[in-house]
Amino acid sequence: MYHLVFLTILFLSSTAIKAQGFLQGAVTSVSDSTLVDTLENNVNGAAISFIQTRHEIEEVFEGSELNYDFTFSNTGNEPLFISNVRTSCHCTVASYPKTPVLPGSSENISLELDTKMLGQFTKVVAVYSNAVNLPRAILNIKWTVVPKLEKAEDEQPGD
Repeated sequence: MYHLVFLTILFLSSTAIKAQGFLQGAVTSVSDSTLVDTLENNVNGAAISFIQTRHEIEEVFEGSELNYDFTFSNTGNEPLFISNVRTSCHCTVASYPKTPVLPGSSENISLELDTKMLGQFTKVVAVYSNAVNLPRAILNIKWTVVPKLEKAEDEQPGD
C-alpha cells in the first residue's frame, strides 16, 4: 500500500513539474534596455513593459545610500495593479505603486539596497501583477560595495 501511495505522489509531482515547465515557455521577462510591445498591441487587459529588467552598479562605498528605480509602463487597455513585490533578501527593500497604473502611464519599482557589508551582491526581485502578458516579472540587480576611502591623517582641511 505504501508503495502505491508513493508511486502515485511521484507520478502526480512529475506531471505537475512538466506542466509547469510547459507553461513557463510563455514570456517570463523582457530584454534589457528595450520597451517591449505586448502581444502585437492587441492586449485585452493590463500589460506591463519594463524599460530594462537588469541593472548593474559598478562600485559604491560602504555605508552610502544606494537606491535604484526600475521603470515600467502599462501598455494594455485596462488598469494595472501591482499586487506584490518580493525581494530575494532582506538587504533589498522594494516599494511600488499601491494605486492602479492607468493604460499608457509609467511608474517605478523603487529599490533601497544595503551597503553595510563589503562584496558583490546579485539580487532578484519578483513583481506580481494582473498583467496578462507578464503576471510575474523578474528583475535583477547587481552591485559591489567597496571600503570607504579614509582621509589621510596629515591632510589639512582645505588642502
